[in-house]
Amino acid sequence: MKKGHELVHEIQQTAAVFGRNQEATVVFEADGVTGTAWTDGKEITLPSLPDNLEFSHEETMTMRGLLDHEAGHLRHTNFESWQAFGETQSQQALAIANCLEDMRIEDRIMKEYPGAQKNLSVMRETTGVKELEHLKANSEVFTTITAPAIQNAILRAGTRDYTGAINEEMYQMIPERFKAWGHKFADEAKACKNVDEILNLALAIEKLLEESTKNKAPEPMPEDGKPDAGGSGLDGNPEDFKFDKDGDFTQGKPKHGKKATGKLKDNEGNTMLDGPIEAIKEAVKSKVDQFMKEEKPKGTDYRILTDRYDEVFTKTSTNKRKDYRKELLERTSAVNYERTKSNLGGLVNTMKAKLRRALMAKETRDWDFAREFGKLDTKRLVAGSMGSPTVYKQRKDRMEMDTAVHFLIDLSGSMGGSKIKVATDATVAFAECLEGTQIRYQISGFDNSDARNDHYYKLVDNAKRSKAKYHRIEPLNLFKFKEFNQSLQLAKGSIAAIRECASGNNSDRDAIIWAYHELLNRPEKRKILFVLSDGEPANATINISDVYGERSPLVLGLKNAIEECTVNGVECVGIGILTGHVKDLYPKSVSISKVEDLSGAIFNQLSNLLTGGKVRL
Repeated sequence: MKKGHELVHEIQQTAAVFGRNQEATVVFEADGVTGTAWTDGKEITLPSLPDNLEFSHEETMTMRGLLDHEAGHLRHTNFESWQAFGETQSQQALAIANCLEDMRIEDRIMKEYPGAQKNLSVMRETTGVKELEHLKANSEVFTTITAPAIQNAILRAGTRDYTGAINEEMYQMIPERFKAWGHKFADEAKACKNVDEILNLALAIEKLLEESTKNKAPEPMPEDGKPDAGGSGLDGNPEDFKFDKDGDFTQGKPKHGKKATGKLKDNEGNTMLDGPIEAIKEAVKSKVDQFMKEEKPKGTDYRILTDRYDEVFTKTSTNKRKDYRKELLERTSAVNYERTKSNLGGLVNTMKAKLRRALMAKETRDWDFAREFGKLDTKRLVAGSMGSPTVYKQRKDRMEMDTAVHFLIDLSGSMGGSKIKVATDATVAFAECLEGTQIRYQISGFDNSDARNDHYYKLVDNAKRSKAKYHRIEPLNLFKFKEFNQSLQLAKGSIAAIRECASGNNSDRDAIIWAYHELLNRPEKRKILFVLSDGEPANATINISDVYGERSPLVLGLKNAIEECTVNGVECVGIGILTGHVKDLYPKSVSISKVEDLSGAIFNQLSNLLTGGKVRL
């Protein structure tokens, strides 16, 4: 089973790479504002998932198949041509073109990434369940000369090589003549070099359909499967079919300015088959709705409104939203860092010396003494002369410092003033302490702010009118002051900027889940997350009651995230900044009331974690 936040992370991490388009993104968002039957060339929109909603292996593969499919569109579909076609042609032609382009895209993707075939196969079989029900309930539409019947024949024939029993059952329901045309059209689609050729193919198919149904009611296809050599339209021989690949697919028609929404229909009013994204979105939405209706402990149904506007800011990143902290990352001088370090006086040197001593003690603890066999221990010769058999020592495998540490700083408005100063001082001390060791570390910060655009406000308004619960509605801002593989020298200016970054609200759970995934991506065996904070989560919600206090859904959601980190091998430590409140949230915690505390309890907590608690200081 895979949890919602794990699936979200996996899909978002692979989408841009697979799409080979830096602007390509997957957005998980509540319904109510946008929705199309295909990707728009920049983003794939899916329903917002509760963090703890579990997906089976089959459901996960279905989502992967959808990602493979849609990423193929991002790579190979020209959306300017597609938009022009949609504005000049019928819904019927558009649905046929969509079906043909799906066949071309999936064929391309499987050739480029052979591993995608399994995902696409599961996706097609999953969406085929409802398609089969629809076909059985509307058999007269799919066994007569109609646009949905042609579309169905193309899908069944075009996917037959990589799908299973459900698709095969639908394929066998098709009249023999339709099977022949389905294979012909699917093969032609896969041979098309670009979307313009696909659009011309769709118009040629629509023309055949019109020739077959002109001045007569839809009639059943002949079952003998034998083409009529002298027939026209779909009464003719599929082998004789040809079309102009380089034709004008808009055929000089004026734009009608209408954007196709909802269910597409043919010219007779019959509903065309949905594309895979709409079918899967509907299935996922039903799964989400059912999960949110079920009675469960508070905090385990944690769900955000949208991640469309979440941003990760670095010194060199390109971001869609503006934030004054981004400018601070770029222009703050390393001189400010050195000034902070100087103000810490001998504290840094004391911490460095203690940590070096702790690490050295751990590295030298590689002999197991007082053994009955092994290498003779000269220090035990006297004991041996008195008859003791335990005069040997054995070499133990040295425990390397294979550790990654992530420092995550609450940058909410309540951290302003003396708190953010202490947090900055502590961060500088930590960085100086770890620099030069084998321990890899990252320094990040988080808060929430308003997206400030019409789409966001409309999304919020729609959510408020619904009965759905959302535990976070504001965008999540994440700042990487120093990355794992970045040298301290290059990060000093950004770290010094922390002092000026306190602003906004704080959704601690979301930040911790993000930091958790950052650590899981690391190759080191041990993973430690330090969270520097002054208290509880505090962010805007919708239809969530009791957002304050220790039983708040936000607090319980945070605890749920901390527990998940711990279960999956990420040790979480809360560092209270001028507060002791973290002890109520984190299983391991310490508090800083003044920067001088760093060389005491804070440092001991750090060194005990790094050495497995086996070194006394």
